[in-house]
Amino acid sequence: MFTSTSYTSLQPSLHPDDEWTEQSIQAFIQYANCPPGDAESPEQVQQTLPSVRQLSWRGNFSAILCSLTLILLVSAYIGLAPSLLRGAGSDKVPLAPAPATASIMVAADAVSNIGVTSSSSTTHSSTTSKTTLTPVRCNTPDDDDPCRGSMLWVQAQLSSGGVHVSRSQSESFLEDIQQKLFDRDLGGCHNRPCPLSEHLPYLQVKPDCVTAAWPSPCYDEVQKTFYNIKSHPDKYAGFDPSSTFMEVQQYLYVRGRPACQLPCPEILDPSILLFRPPSSGLAEAQLCAKDASLPEHYETSLVTSNEQEESECYSKLDSIGVAHGGRDSGRKWCWVALKFYGCVVNWNQHLTWNSMFSYGRTKGIHRPESFHPLARSDMCDAGTLGGRVEWTANEWHEAKAWFHQVVAVYVLSLPSATGRRALSSKCMRKAQIEFEFVDGVDMREPQALGNAKMEGLVPKSYDLQAAQEEAYREGMGEFGSIKGTLGCLTGHLRAQRRGMLDKHKRKLSLVFEDDICPSEDFIPRLWRLVTAELPCDWQVLKLQSHCPFGTCVSPHLIRVQPDLNELASRCRHGVNYAMYGVLYRIDAVESLQRELMPIVFNEMQPACLDVDVAMASISDKYAYYAVPASQQPGFLREMLGGSTRIEINGKKNWKR
Repeated sequence: MFTSTSYTSLQPSLHPDDEWTEQSIQAFIQYANCPPGDAESPEQVQQTLPSVRQLSWRGNFSAILCSLTLILLVSAYIGLAPSLLRGAGSDKVPLAPAPATASIMVAADAVSNIGVTSSSSTTHSSTTSKTTLTPVRCNTPDDDDPCRGSMLWVQAQLSSGGVHVSRSQSESFLEDIQQKLFDRDLGGCHNRPCPLSEHLPYLQVKPDCVTAAWPSPCYDEVQKTFYNIKSHPDKYAGFDPSSTFMEVQQYLYVRGRPACQLPCPEILDPSILLFRPPSSGLAEAQLCAKDASLPEHYETSLVTSNEQEESECYSKLDSIGVAHGGRDSGRKWCWVALKFYGCVVNWNQHLTWNSMFSYGRTKGIHRPESFHPLARSDMCDAGTLGGRVEWTANEWHEAKAWFHQVVAVYVLSLPSATGRRALSSKCMRKAQIEFEFVDGVDMREPQALGNAKMEGLVPKSYDLQAAQEEAYREGMGEFGSIKGTLGCLTGHLRAQRRGMLDKHKRKLSLVFEDDICPSEDFIPRLWRLVTAELPCDWQVLKLQSHCPFGTCVSPHLIRVQPDLNELASRCRHGVNYAMYGVLYRIDAVESLQRELMPIVFNEMQPACLDVDVAMASISDKYAYYAVPASQQPGFLREMLGGSTRIEINGKKNWKR
């Protein structure tokens, strides 16, 4: 008998962990009470499966009886299934009690493990084992179609047997079921599902769908609901911070919120119906956009304001306790105020700079006419640039082959953060990303600092107490310690180095923080960005940059530059925030850390302990690119779990 390897080599896979084995086929035959025969090949085994097209009165009588029994039982359900299941949705399907059909339920469960056929119909002749391709008209059944009822019935039996499919993959899974029923001429499915070779067919079935985008009332409603899910999980059964934007919008639409229309289906991966890429990967991995020009040098935009304006801006900040450094410290207070009111206060709104300027005006803070934090901002500072993309199956296929060959993925998380780790794992599974956790550093633990020094993450001469005292003097630590900030920094240093130990010798490492969900089409998004836009001099790529400062060099990228409007002693604090997801060229990590370590571990400038700020402050020493946070939904979504750094520090600190 053939091995599972020989069979899976002929069949695609829904997930890297799924395998269609000889045992799966035998289980179907056994529970259907059909004789397996003496098949010696995958093609011959498939011919033993019951199919109206293949049976004749000259065949084995028990096989004919078995097949007729299957057809009758399924047909009996077809009449009930539409009325029982219609309107129930593909996620939760009510199960009708049918104890007499136990064997067919298990048989249906085994069917799901047989495999997924290609988008072209495959038929097998009763007189030869040769596989031939025959074009057959495709169709996507509607709710009144008996085939749709049969598909939902089989899905319900699979669910009751422990086979669960995520909401994001349910429609694709139903199409797999339709193909299986069609192959066997069962359940009223006389047409194969429409091919997924270009776009997902059901995107065309719902032409009135609208996925909310910023700025819109529905987008705001969805964001508020995400907050509520985190704050009151008991009121949102079935949802958690890893839920997708579409799922939350669907929730609001079903409940009649007038702001929200029916959302379009999520970006699924149609390449699940393609064969897996060969294990050897691509002949040559592309690590940059070879045709992208290196960015021109642009002088940093400088803020100019008069003394009266500076005094007014300082007074506004001082009145709410965020004027760190004192009136005569040399800081440009109107620029500090603009960053605070525009970016920090509206952190989760992902505003463009122009929108931040507008909000600042409502607080009496005005942008100097000749100043803009982003040169050529009209090129890349727009929310719509992060919008929906409909990838083809071939694009998914190529992107996944590229990603698995060149990108090692790590999630930085404290070992004690079990809840965050569980949510992060769910998010990574949805995005089809294989990863490993890198333990963060909790400086509250007695031996943490000593261990970090032994590991080389912190210089042995570093004096934490002296840095803490300086932080108090500067006003940045009056609400608590800086242990959270130091722990965050050392955790990122460890994660940056982990890629150098990758046993697969991949050339890029991607570090996520544990409160981030990558978009479900993250892999093709990153592949397209790196291979079509990213200049070849790059060393670091940040996938979401808040308060971006630098120069737009392509529709999705800025070249990060130091903000010379801020003091060097504060590491040019206040722009290019966040380390949610950062891609590194592994061969550049060592040189990056040589530049970074003397900056961050200077006890006299504790503001530089913020790793995002410090990396931006030395961006003139290496090639640092970033995606503006205004591009939504973009690559990443924050799960709104709160900052571990701030929690460890003791209290929210408005130094930003």
